[in-house]
Amino acid sequence: MTGPEPDAAPVRVIGLTKHFKRQRGEQVVAVDDVSLEVGRGEMVVILGPSGCGKTTLLRCVAGLETPTGGEIHSNGRVVSSARQGVQVPPERRGFGMMFQSYAVWPHMSVRRNVSYPLAVRRVPKAELTERVERILRIVGIAGLAEEYPAQLSGGQQQRVALARCLVADPDVILFDEPLSNVDAKVREELRVELLTMQQRIGFAGIFVTHDQEEATAIADRVVVMCDGAVEQVGPPREVYRAPRTRFVAGFLGVVNEWVGTVQDTSGPQPLVRTPMGEIAVAAENVPSDVGAGDQVAVIARPEVVAVSSDRPDGAGPNVWPATLTTETFRGPYVEQFLEVNGQRVRARGAGREHLSDGQRVFAAAAPRDLRVLAAGDAADDHARDASGAAAGATP
Repeated sequence: MTGPEPDAAPVRVIGLTKHFKRQRGEQVVAVDDVSLEVGRGEMVVILGPSGCGKTTLLRCVAGLETPTGGEIHSNGRVVSSARQGVQVPPERRGFGMMFQSYAVWPHMSVRRNVSYPLAVRRVPKAELTERVERILRIVGIAGLAEEYPAQLSGGQQQRVALARCLVADPDVILFDEPLSNVDAKVREELRVELLTMQQRIGFAGIFVTHDQEEATAIADRVVVMCDGAVEQVGPPREVYRAPRTRFVAGFLGVVNEWVGTVQDTSGPQPLVRTPMGEIAVAAENVPSDVGAGDQVAVIARPEVVAVSSDRPDGAGPNVWPATLTTETFRGPYVEQFLEVNGQRVRARGAGREHLSDGQRVFAAAAPRDLRVLAAGDAADDHARDASGAAAGATP
């Protein structure tokens, strides 16, 4: 087994698969040929619905599950390889891990909780004390060293759990939905604290969540998973604004979707005929393998649909007479539901113009803000479910 390579990625996953066998004998593919890399100081978020394989993937990286196939490298060192028969135990991989419950021991003081990983490694007392004091200062809980978990807030307990991970100088910290057990307000506060510390200390992280808003808020890159496979990897803004599949479009937030037939792809704005009418899309937002006659889906985020009582001056394509069916105030924005040629359209805006339910209006969307996706994604049903339930975070 080779030693660490200073310039290698802290974590590299190559063609990882994990199969489980059910009681009746059939195989379940929990992780299906997944490859990804985590750079130094990078926070990679694995996002997907329940049962998509994200936690199983994290457990394989941690060494808590044995992969069926593929390899996992840490700083160039092979820590798991089905082909080579290598399976380095969790405690020798150089990773820290934070769980949903923080797993802070209630019978130990903050100092003892944080020092535990060093104590089990028999680190000399003087070195242990110095490292614990240093990490307590870094995460901002030096004044709580003699307190017990029951005396701490959720944010303070999170800092204790993070300090316990950091004190052993891990290459990467693995987060298994650590914010899922608190209410929305506390979760947002803890998310900010975690991101601040990650940027301050510079550790690399793999963070698993099913929460779209959480993922887009903390990730340098998002890995979207569905049915054990990776659908798309990229920075949050890119994945949100330029999804490659209907599943990704729906899971990353609320989306309008119109299925239709491509009429022409020769010009700068190919046309798609849909039940709502003809829709023009910028050519750069149409996949290169799409041609005239193909069935596709045109997608538009609600915030790119503009609503007005008068037809926009100098309007180009994609302006449709519509009826405003419902308008609701959502604090930072107004949400509007429209009917266009029998199709429901969702819009979001500042709501500067006073409109009434039932009023005749115009809806408009610029071709550059629309995207064409293949209509036959295997994950279509997941996408529709996700779109209906999504919180609609906008990076």
